[in-house]
Parts: sequence; structure tokens; C-alpha cells
Amino acid sequence: MPVHIDLLDRKLLFELDRNSRQPHSQLAKKLHVAKGVINYRIKRLEDNGILNGYYTVIDTTKLGYYHFRIYIKLKETPKREKEELVKYLVASERTWWVALTTFPYDIAAIFIAKSLHEFNEIFKEFLKKYKQNLHSYKVKMYVELKHFFRDYILYEEYMENRKGMIVGEEESVHLTGQEMGVLKELALNSRIGAVALAKKLKMSPITANSIIRRLGKNGVIKGFRILCDYSLLGYEYYWVHINVSNYEGGQKLAKLIAMFPQTVYLDETIGGSDIEFGVQVKRDNGIQSLLTKIFDKFNEIIVDYDYFKVLENRKVLYMPRQP
Repeated sequence: MPVHIDLLDRKLLFELDRNSRQPHSQLAKKLHVAKGVINYRIKRLEDNGILNGYYTVIDTTKLGYYHFRIYIKLKETPKREKEELVKYLVASERTWWVALTTFPYDIAAIFIAKSLHEFNEIFKEFLKKYKQNLHSYKVKMYVELKHFFRDYILYEEYMENRKGMIVGEEESVHLTGQEMGVLKELALNSRIGAVALAKKLKMSPITANSIIRRLGKNGVIKGFRILCDYSLLGYEYYWVHINVSNYEGGQKLAKLIAMFPQTVYLDETIGGSDIEFGVQVKRDNGIQSLLTKIFDKFNEIIVDYDYFKVLENRKVLYMPRQP
């Protein structure tokens, strides 16, 4: 059931989604309330399950990784065996996203690997354990994944020039041991303070802050976000795949999709659909309302489409535990 939140809560979520490392004093100044109010509101959002984590968007492509998306359709599988398979994916050191979905799939995951051969070995190990449970699967390689802020928290109408964070920039960056340590801690908790971070990694707070700034400047860190239970806000999460009859029309359609405040991801894959995007839409309206807007403008060039709902995110952790 959705949890009632007021305009101040929405503004707070909106700000934290843009930068979850903002200090409470800065948030209080932006939202024109006392710092104590911010402290109380964040604690309440955490307690009621809307805010359930803080993570860092890390472009691991810059660290030499490739990204591979897997859609899995299971055979009729006992619940215990399905849960074991999902736990295996969540525990893997080379997955950063694992989710349960609706038809036509059951599970979606993203693996990272240093090479095609490495990914092949990782995936073969998975198949050795669980091939008997799989009805089918699709593997696609990401070129880039563009992240958009959850603008729908405050806005409903089209928004031009929405800014996105792109994961998939290939220019490599070499990190020191200290930098890698900071990155791993921020991946788990983007709000960890410089003092706590420094104590954990046995460095000075000045060094910790300097490393964070450097990782942002060189594009390894793309942003600091929140894990938000959109279902408690009355939203549902879908991935949509569309194929079109001509390239130029597809580019115009992608531009329109990026203008929806409900669009949270827009990706490019090798061998996938022409346009693939993730949206979080009001449960009352459903995905059909948004698809109608798309078909009203681009029906003539759309060849086919499909979509599925993300039922539950089981893992969002951009940084591998053992690079």
C-alpha cells in the first residue's frame, strides 16, 4: 500500500536523488526548514521503508569492465529452487543489478567482466549450476546506460533537456589502492561521512574528500543516489523495448522518451531492441497511459514492442567486491 507523504517529503526525496551526500544543513537551507526537521523527515522516510539505502553510480567501464545484461525465463521451478538461483546471482561478485520481473521473463541481471572470455567463463559457471531450471535466456552487451533523476517525484509534464548520467565511457582510469578502497565503501553507502570513511580506511578526512572529488572529476563516480521504494509512493517500474522502421524516427522517439519525467533509464545495447528504457509510472495510470503518448506520435514507425514489470530489486551495487 502507498505511504502518504507531503510536499516537503517529495522535495527532500527529489534533492537526495540528485545528490544523496548533501549534508542535512544544506538540505535545510534549500528547503527553507530547520535542520532538525530534515533529520526527522529522513529518519521517518527510512523507518517507513521509502528510503532504504544510498548508493553511488560508478562507471566501471572506466575501470576496464564490460556490462552484460541477462533476461532469464525459468521453467516451472519450485519456489525454493528459484530463490536459490536468485541468491546465487545476488551473491555473485560480478553482478551489480538483480531483479525479479513479470512475463515474458522472471529475472533480470547485469554482469560485469574484464573481457568477453571472462564473462563467458562466469556465465558458464552459472549455467553448470542452473541450466536445468532455465526455459530460455537472452544476453546483450551494453554500450551505455543513461541514468535520469526521478523527476516524477515533483513533475508530471514533459521536461526538455533532462540531464542524465552516462555509464559506458570507455576512457580508462587507473586507480590507486586508496582510491579503490574509497570507491568500494561509497558503493555500499554514498552518505558515509568523510571522518567515518577515513577512519575505516586509515587515512585523513582531507585525503578521503580529495579522493572523492578526484573520482568525480575523472568520471568514475557519476553521482550519489537513493534506493527508493517507488511502490510505496504509488509507482510501478517497467522496462520497455521498441523496434522501429527507420533510424531518424527512432532518434526522435528516444528524445521524446527522455523528456518523460517518469523515464529513469535509457540504454543502448549490441543486438538488443532499437530503443530500451526504464520508467516508473503511477500505478493508477499504468504503463499503457505512457505507451499511448508514444503511439500517438510514432505509431507509423513502430514495428513491434514488449515490456515487463520489475517486481523487486534484489541488488543494486555498481562496484564489484573483487576487481
